[in-house]
Amino acid sequence: MQSKFFKRAAMLLTIAVLLLTALTACGNENDPHTVSSAVPTAASETAVSSEASANHSIVGQWKAELVEESIYTFYANGTGQYFLKGTVIPLTYSIRNNRITIHYQKQSEETTETSVTTQDYEYELNGKILNIKDPFGMDNFYDKID
Repeated sequence: MQSKFFKRAAMLLTIAVLLLTALTACGNENDPHTVSSAVPTAASETAVSSEASANHSIVGQWKAELVEESIYTFYANGTGQYFLKGTVIPLTYSIRNNRITIHYQKQSEETTETSVTTQDYEYELNGKILNIKDPFGMDNFYDKID
């Protein structure tokens, strides 16, 4: 039981480090991951129901089982957002086989530049439970909430 606790604690720490990296990433002109386009307003999108998106079973809202106020929202058009304790991070994603690639976007406060941090995850979908494995292989479980 304690082993599960430590594994989940390590997973949460890993998530926190990845998110801090995404939130503090600075873009520059020589960085191929920096884009100058405006970030789509994910909040204005409407999540598609699972019935309407049989080919996009990841579409919808997913709440973390262990991290309070941690919610992924994936839209059918490949955009979405990650909500963590009051901060909304717009994202785009793509799926290939059992891998999801997420491009977290952060708008610079000083300029119109948008920096992008990309993460590639292995994932499993089992009904209404989404498991996104972090780069270290730790399980991160999310429950479907819509």
